Amino acid sequence: MFSTGNTARGFKATAKDECRDSVKYVLERNIVHGDALSLKRVDGKAPIVFSQWSPVNGSMIKRWDFTFPV
Repeated sequence: MFSTGNTARGFKATAKDECRDSVKYVLERNIVHGDALSLKRVDGKAPIVFSQWSPVNGSMIKRWDFTFPV
């Protein structure tokens, strides 16, 4: 997602690869293709996993994953 195109070119000089990898990881966890009514992923089997992100002591971030009971 961030390895090609205008976004990568625009920030190549100022953003490190580790930063782009971190952004990609967060987006992959937060953008899920699923059914909001059934709270299941597209395959209909697995529940949608929601991630909550919170800052911890300065530069650290903690992630909590949770699902809603179906």
